Amino acid sequence: MSTWAPICAHVTGLVVAPVVASLERGGLLQLLLASNDGRGLAELARTTGGNLGPLSVVMRGLECEGLISRKSVQRARDTHVALTPQGREVASMPGLRQWVE
Repeated sequence: MSTWAPICAHVTGLVVAPVVASLERGGLLQLLLASNDGRGLAELARTTGGNLGPLSVVMRGLECEGLISRKSVQRARDTHVALTPQGREVASMPGLRQWVE
């Protein structure tokens, strides 16, 4: 294992935790949990009042962490986002809302 691996894991944790907290507060995780097949990124931004650009960057990071899957939809010119099994587990954590507030 490289020296950087533990450092990167720590930094990722510092970045991912506040992002998940923000998504929970905005209701985005609940929208994804309620959908078995995911939602369009543009729809999620509209529904939650988020900005599409930063939301895209956040989703790319969560995809790298294995929490979501993203798929480009050319006809709709959008990106389809869905929780992975690991993402569903995190989003369904008991007490997540209290933890992030």
